Amino acid sequence: MFRRRYLLRLIVRRELRARYQGSLLGLGWSYVRPAAHFAVFFFVVGVFLGMSDRVAHFPIFMFSGLVLVSFFNETLINTTHSVIGNAPLVRKVYLPRELFPVASLLVSGVHLLPGLAIVLGVALAWGWTPSALAIGSALLGFSLVAVLGIGLGLLCSALHVFYRDTDKVVDIATLFVTWSVPMIYPWHVVRDTAPGWALDLYLANPSRTRCCCSSARSGGRPPTARSRSRRTSPATGWSPRPRRGAARLRAVRVRAAPAPLRGGAVTMPDAVPKAAVVVDAVTKRFTLRHARSIKNMTVRAVRREKLRERFVALEGVSAVIGVGESVALLGVNGSGKSTLLKIISGVMPPDGGSVRVRGRVAGLIEVGAGLHPDLTGRENVFLNGAILGMDREETLRKFDAIVEFADIGRFLDQPVRFYSSGMFMRLAFSIAVHTDPDVFLIDEVLAVGDPLFRDKCIQRLRAYRDSGRTMVIVAHDAKLLRQICTRGIFLENGRVVWDGDIDTAADLLIRKRQERRRAVQGGPGPVPAPPPRSAGAQS
Repeated sequence: MFRRRYLLRLIVRRELRARYQGSLLGLGWSYVRPAAHFAVFFFVVGVFLGMSDRVAHFPIFMFSGLVLVSFFNETLINTTHSVIGNAPLVRKVYLPRELFPVASLLVSGVHLLPGLAIVLGVALAWGWTPSALAIGSALLGFSLVAVLGIGLGLLCSALHVFYRDTDKVVDIATLFVTWSVPMIYPWHVVRDTAPGWALDLYLANPSRTRCCCSSARSGGRPPTARSRSRRTSPATGWSPRPRRGAARLRAVRVRAAPAPLRGGAVTMPDAVPKAAVVVDAVTKRFTLRHARSIKNMTVRAVRREKLRERFVALEGVSAVIGVGESVALLGVNGSGKSTLLKIISGVMPPDGGSVRVRGRVAGLIEVGAGLHPDLTGRENVFLNGAILGMDREETLRKFDAIVEFADIGRFLDQPVRFYSSGMFMRLAFSIAVHTDPDVFLIDEVLAVGDPLFRDKCIQRLRAYRDSGRTMVIVAHDAKLLRQICTRGIFLENGRVVWDGDIDTAADLLIRKRQERRRAVQGGPGPVPAPPPRSAGAQS
């Protein structure tokens, strides 16, 4: 997180800008909403139900708890949606997924500040005097909520990727959180009325601990083990006692897994001293789910139909790409080209085998991946540049060149959502090519755009090739690949069937297309067999 702090700051700014896009008050709603909550809860609970006469400093007691409970609920809900909400970016660009939940936590922290300001104002108006205990309790309470919120948020965001019902469970959980903490009632009400097991469960709630810290700020005393033990039921004679089988901590030595070698200088094995990319026996499998709802799963189970099946996208793929090589990945649809490119870029890990990359990697896997539609072209230059690995100084140094290459003129300060598809692609491609990566990955992006800009991109890629940069390109245009690349790797059904000169690989692609066309149209038999593999082909 610390190494990516510049990108994290831009993501937080992006979330705030997108949330208040077109709003008249903007961040002012962060003050209006907590003030409205305070007014409703104070008059309903404090005045109408008479709680302000039963609890000392009730406005401070109630609103301090309400502010941080709202902060916890917002953090948990937003972090749960954070990864799925950025799915187009996560699927196309390599960056730590933890950035998005942490950014959601920081956005919630920005919304927390106005609430804290209102709490402070109400407390001072009510005659409250700050003390060391009050300040310490406030810091402790905030720390507990922040740690608990980001911890559960990371867990829920991961679960939400696989189980889309997670957000519904989280919504219900936040309802229980709101009413299971002592923010509109003192905790001793639960102590005096709840049965023993319910009190144990209540005191185990971490959010309750935070709100009890708030009671210390407002003059109350937080519950302790001693105060809890004073309660003994006259009917059952129940009293708390230490539990049996206390949990023990056990130190376990774990062998650290090797970190992915990408995004920086990588020491390659001596056997391949001039290799930029080493793909070693890579295998990738996907799960095809035929039913996602309970209804469909029940119906298919009754019919004894498969709920899921495994699909092998890549199997035992190996290749060594040298520094300065321009390599084309070819194959018909479904052959595994884009999957292999994503594994090289680090977007997805392989199920088997390994991939090692030397130097900085920049990928243009999809047109506009990383561009936010609500931000202007200028803002997207900095955001997308940071996603691709550029810092602020580097982006400022290359800004004029990026804008000139994109040729978007007076639309630079307009939201990207109003750009045409050609302008959108030009901006995305311009940012990517100016990152000056050691390994440049491209997937089908040259199929978009006007002929003039397409020729401009081809000239830029040729300049990259002539400067000794490594390029891996996926495209269906055999003529274009012949102009840029010197080597072709042909994939079929997830396996390498040809690794050699680009002309032979392009002819093989054309031959396979003709074969498919004949099969669809019911034409004559199969085309001649593919040429034999070159001596240096990788299996």
